Amino acid sequence: MIGILTRKAMEAALAQNQPPKLAPAVTCLRGHTIRELQQLLIDSMTQFVVVLDREDGQVVGLITLHDLLRAESSMAQQAQEEV
Repeated sequence: MIGILTRKAMEAALAQNQPPKLAPAVTCLRGHTIRELQQLLIDSMTQFVVVLDREDGQVVGLITLHDLLRAESSMAQQAQEEV
């Protein structure tokens, strides 16, 4: 993977009739924790993290801020139910 094409970069390239600029891809492995993903999403210019099956492996998914918030909400709800 050489980079990520964001909607903003694509629109700018179309408007200027130039090749699009790719943003660096932020990646993680399947085993990353939610806490690790939080920092990766904060650092990501594209606002998502590419999930790989292994380092330099195949893409198996994408994680967005929305996905992270949903997971954190679910964990908080489970914690309340246990109390």
